[in-house]
Amino acid sequence: MQYFWLTWRHKWFVLLAGLKTKVPLWRLLVHDWTKFFPAELPHYQRQFFGKKLRVGSRIEIDSFEGVHGPAIITEERKSDGARFKVRMKDGSQEFWAHDFEVVELGKDPYGFIRCWVHHQNHNPHHWEYWIPRTGHNRCTPPYPDNVPIQMSEWTVREMVADWIGASRAYEGKWPVRGEWSWLKNNYPKIRVHPSTAELITSILTEMELL
Repeated sequence: MQYFWLTWRHKWFVLLAGLKTKVPLWRLLVHDWTKFFPAELPHYQRQFFGKKLRVGSRIEIDSFEGVHGPAIITEERKSDGARFKVRMKDGSQEFWAHDFEVVELGKDPYGFIRCWVHHQNHNPHHWEYWIPRTGHNRCTPPYPDNVPIQMSEWTVREMVADWIGASRAYEGKWPVRGEWSWLKNNYPKIRVHPSTAELITSILTEMELL
């Protein structure tokens, strides 16, 4: 499968980056191991190498606005979130749909998001792993819901190596300070404990990426 080999390519670049960010070798060897499991691999394969949607493709619309059912793509444009204009099969509506509302016929609309949650829950180098959905009143003081806890140092170093290796594997080049668009676009969305944020800054500075 194409994504199987792409994952090995990604792991290789994470290994190279991780040796520089001082990740323990055993973590580099098991990095992203769950991507080879049935709970993840088929969904990643479909997400990255599935049938290409285009004008004329017959799809399903699963909209949070209450629009559901078969449709056809009538127009395509460049967009970060609404690439396809769709027309409902019954002719009732034609509109620009959000990407997450456009579902390939016969495809589980939530298969990939379940896969992604599985990946986050089983791989501690993802910052989402360290956010408790619910806190607990048995802590002293009680810990609130959805507030990040401190990541261990090796997981932070592996996370940064993952970012660097993914940029090399998927964008074709190693990131460069001032030109790393992924970091610029995504870092503001990351929710981590303040001490974890300080360590991330320190590691990126060590790598001459800040």
